Amino acid sequence: MEEVRGLVGLGEGLTPSGDDFIGGLLFCRKILQDSYPDILDLEFPKLPGFIESIQASTNTISHTFLKDHAEGHGFEPIHLFANAFLTGQPDDLLHKILVDLTHIGHSTGWDLLTGFLTGMLLTP
Repeated sequence: MEEVRGLVGLGEGLTPSGDDFIGGLLFCRKILQDSYPDILDLEFPKLPGFIESIQASTNTISHTFLKDHAEGHGFEPIHLFANAFLTGQPDDLLHKILVDLTHIGHSTGWDLLTGFLTGMLLTP
């Protein structure tokens, strides 16, 4: 997780873009770990400590969202997207969900999506 430390607090907005990207990445990790526990080992024992260590680098709202995403909690559209993506739902459904997701905040939805998809690409 140290690789993403430089993104914490980076960007404008109520929840900075760097935080939202990390949130999407953490959400992806948790969803994949919970969905495929026999196939993937994505446990990071140091994750709670990392999240606490970045508290001073961002605002309270964003820090809370990061903790939530690490625990698999998030906005409904990110849950719907993860489910539809992982179960191979039709493109028109994915598109509808993506419209809702990308309309969260100024760039929050896009940043969450980018983090989530990066997590998918990094998964062995």
